[in-house]
Amino acid sequence: MATFRHATPGSILASRRIIISDALADTGNTDFKVQQPANSTLDSVVFRCLDDITLATSGNVSFRVGTSAFGGVDAVTSTTWASSQTSLAAGAVKLADGAAGVRSNNHSAVLATDERDLFVRLATTADITTNGRIEATFVFRIFD
Repeated sequence: MATFRHATPGSILASRRIIISDALADTGNTDFKVQQPANSTLDSVVFRCLDDITLATSGNVSFRVGTSAFGGVDAVTSTTWASSQTSLAAGAVKLADGAAGVRSNNHSAVLATDERDLFVRLATTADITTNGRIEATFVFRIFD
């Protein structure tokens, strides 16, 4: 017969924040890593523009998160933040949930049993006239 214990707390949400200065590269990529805690999944990522950023011409700004240097499993698939825009205003926010299947369906490739690096890419399709800071917050669900 099954027994139950209700005194033990469930999973917890924890976050890690990174602030990237001169965050966007002219018509290119800004790559960095963040550590994913052991026994966790990536619940979501929030990008927030801290300064006004101006693009020289109309272009796109996007991001993605993966389990290796952009050859592994996508934890967050490529997400467009700004499409055909000439700027990102201070205070602009973009939230992305974990990729389809990452938070469910036995997707063990994204469940980190040990602490590991996640690889993050910010990409632009236009040169940058005025650069600035972008904050990236990673929300992890940690299991006991």
